[in-house]
Amino acid sequence: MVDDVRLWGDVRAKIVSKLSNEHFKIMCVLHSKYFKHRYNEPCTCNKRILRQWILDLDNKLLAN
Repeated sequence: MVDDVRLWGDVRAKIVSKLSNEHFKIMCVLHSKYFKHRYNEPCTCNKRILRQWILDLDNKLLAN
C-alpha cells in the first residue's frame, strides 16, 4: 500500500490540469484495487465520474 500511496501522490500532483492516458490507466487500476471492482475505464467525457474517482482515491490513499 505504501507504494500505491506514493504512486497516487505522484499521479495526483500531475493531473491537476490534465489527465494523461498513462495517469488515467493508473487511476483505473488503483480504483479497482481499493474499491474492489473489476478493472473499468469510465468514459473520459463523464467528468463527474472522473472527479469522483480522483476524490475516492484521495480519501483512501492520501487521507492518512
